[in-house]
Amino acid sequence: FWDPWHETVWNACTHLAATGQTPDVTLVANHLRDGRTLQLFELVEHAGIRHNMPAYTKILSDHTQRRWILNLLTGATQRAHQPDTDPADLADQIRTMLDTQERAHTDATRLADAIPAMIDRIEHGNLRGDSTPWPELDRWVTLQPGRLYTLAARPGVGKSLMGQALATHMSRHHHKASLVASLEMPTDEYVQRYLAAESGVGLSVMDYGQLTEDQWKSMSSATARLDQWNVYVNDHSRQTLASIRADARMVARRHPLGLIVVDYLQLVTPT
Repeated sequence: FWDPWHETVWNACTHLAATGQTPDVTLVANHLRDGRTLQLFELVEHAGIRHNMPAYTKILSDHTQRRWILNLLTGATQRAHQPDTDPADLADQIRTMLDTQERAHTDATRLADAIPAMIDRIEHGNLRGDSTPWPELDRWVTLQPGRLYTLAARPGVGKSLMGQALATHMSRHHHKASLVASLEMPTDEYVQRYLAAESGVGLSVMDYGQLTEDQWKSMSSATARLDQWNVYVNDHSRQTLASIRADARMVARRHPLGLIVVDYLQLVTPT
């Protein structure tokens, strides 16, 4: 339908079919009555044969994709020249549109059509998701893909520590990477906490550097174990949803990404 006349021909075919007739070049030409009979015959002659349809479909799909990309880039170029456009926000919107275009999905799913997949998950025990470090908590909730979980509590009761434990557990036990967007605690403090938790050496001992030989051995073993984990930390104080999503994409390109920890949500800079 790139050529509007092709749409006119198609409408004539659908009209003939709706009246119980089988469209052919003569009937369509008679229905159109626009003096383009010769052009219509040439169109039919160039239609090709049925066994070439996969190749023709590929050509059509490629042209469609190119036009979509051109429209996207044209709109992005126009927005990029506007002085009030946030570059990070624009880049994130472009990535989101590209991701959406690549995903073949329908906007709505008939509930009954989703039942077989759910039965299969139930049969194979795939409903529980990934465990947390706390078996008692797993009785009530596990980490399901695509879900948002909020830890809410008063200051100083261990929310950051719980997020840290979830991130390391995801990497250690489920072999998936974790991303920690830490808007309040610097990376150095996270590293020190990880070393303390894994080695058993107290934070105060590390602060003064008065480690015994056995404690240094524990630190060495903890460092070797930490080296096997894929936990990423960004401690920039002014992170946005766009920057966190960009970090997540970076991590996901390197390892399967299982968890994103935002510490904490109220400090994320809104766009």
